[in-house]
Amino acid sequence: MSTCVVWWNDWSQKPTIDNYQDLEEFEQKHADFIRQVRDSFQDISRHYRVALPVSEIAYIYDYMHLNSKNKLSGQAESPAVREDE
Repeated sequence: MSTCVVWWNDWSQKPTIDNYQDLEEFEQKHADFIRQVRDSFQDISRHYRVALPVSEIAYIYDYMHLNSKNKLSGQAESPAVREDE
């Protein structure tokens, strides 16, 4: 639990990602993922009084998706870059 809070404190003080290519498409394709992330972070969001915008959730998705692909292919981790599925 403390690791999550430390990460959240560090992350929540950074500027938000406002621009995300094809944000509307992401919202349509990944509505369930957005809901799950918001559900997962609702207590922390409420406690720190911060909102998690969809653009940030899209970044989390890209980061997780890219790292997952890299682990399966044996490639080194790299910055999150949106790829078409």
